[in-house]
Amino acid sequence: VADLRKHTRYAGGYNELTPTIRDLWAVLGEFPREDRALFLKFVTSCSKPPLLGFAHLQPAFTIQCVNTDGSDVPSVLAFFGMGRKE
Repeated sequence: VADLRKHTRYAGGYNELTPTIRDLWAVLGEFPREDRALFLKFVTSCSKPPLLGFAHLQPAFTIQCVNTDGSDVPSVLAFFGMGRKE
């Protein structure tokens, strides 16, 4: 989780200190190995980290706030990094 966090990009108003993002990293840190693998598969289409680490993930893992109703509350937490090339 630490390597993924270190190499994550943020967009749409999110940053490393946004409460939603802090909560995400806290929850992922508490996940058992199997659940972390499932999360990784969901966001990258592969259950294992890249061989050379997340610094080499193409495209870079990005978390973006997508706000569809004009409020300050995010309606979607979008993850980008799907279809990774190995």
